[in-house]
Amino acid sequence: MPNFVSDAELYQEIFEKEPSAIIILDERGVVCKVNQSALDMLGVESLIGRKWYQVIGEVFRPQQDDGQEISTKNGKRLQVSTKPLSHGQLVQMTDQTATRELTDKLNHMERLSSLGKMAASLAHQIRTPLSAAILYAANLGNAKLPPASRGIFQKKLMSRLQALESQVSDILMYARSGEQSVKSLDAVDIVEDVSSSVVSLVEKHGAELTTDIGPRPMIILGNVTALNGAITNLVTNAIEAGAKKVNIKLEADEKNIVISVKNDGPMIPLNVQRKIFEPFFTTKSNGTGLGLAVVAAVAKVHQGRLQLLSDEKETVFSMIIPKYEGTLEPTESMRSADNVA
Repeated sequence: MPNFVSDAELYQEIFEKEPSAIIILDERGVVCKVNQSALDMLGVESLIGRKWYQVIGEVFRPQQDDGQEISTKNGKRLQVSTKPLSHGQLVQMTDQTATRELTDKLNHMERLSSLGKMAASLAHQIRTPLSAAILYAANLGNAKLPPASRGIFQKKLMSRLQALESQVSDILMYARSGEQSVKSLDAVDIVEDVSSSVVSLVEKHGAELTTDIGPRPMIILGNVTALNGAITNLVTNAIEAGAKKVNIKLEADEKNIVISVKNDGPMIPLNVQRKIFEPFFTTKSNGTGLGLAVVAAVAKVHQGRLQLLSDEKETVFSMIIPKYEGTLEPTESMRSADNVA
């Protein structure tokens, strides 16, 4: 004769054996029913009759990196969801500790891999100018070296040392781009400062720099040094790529301030465009591959973005930064979304 199980008995068995934690609260927020998984997950012997908010204070210990989970005092990472019932509330929890640990390990391995690639790239890029500098310095140590040759070697040595300094500056700027001290400023001042500072570079390469600046004020929340360096980088890249005409355009719409650097240099191939903002990607024999990565990081930390349009006629890099209408002390700090990586 078949052994029939009532619905109530079946539901009770499922409730007890469900691996997720299930806690039922009454209208007053008091625990009235709980399964064994919940007790094991929270590391307690009993919950019946206790106020849920008291349990939360005793069991949970939120951490800054919790994300979608909540940490407990016994080291677990729990995903918690709540749903209303006709007479109370249902609390369901899933243990994500093992999944989170695996994710953290994978992220750690990815960071180590990125660090290794970065170290190899930097070693390769720094070694060439460093080797040349050592060679020129050794020649300068020759007592029989003619004065004219000594002057030539000295200029070459300074050139290589300046290249090394430039690479180190790029690395430091990229490393520090995740956090910037910011204040309210007029983007017009930034563009005017850049235009003045790159005059000698433009003239040296026989190029022409023009500006198209909209009316003041164009207020943004930003870091003067970072923005100045980013725009200067875009102008410098254009000149070094062979552009003879460079234009800096500053305009505003309802929500954003747009700083565009347009040049008539060669078109950037599509396969390069897809990688051009990646750290350490470069098509230059003596580049760090950090210049445009720094510009993109600066745009991002200012809650904006960097866009690229390139065809056979022109190439345009545009930094799009939100307008600012509030007040902020100059000592305030802004962090990128990755750093809140």
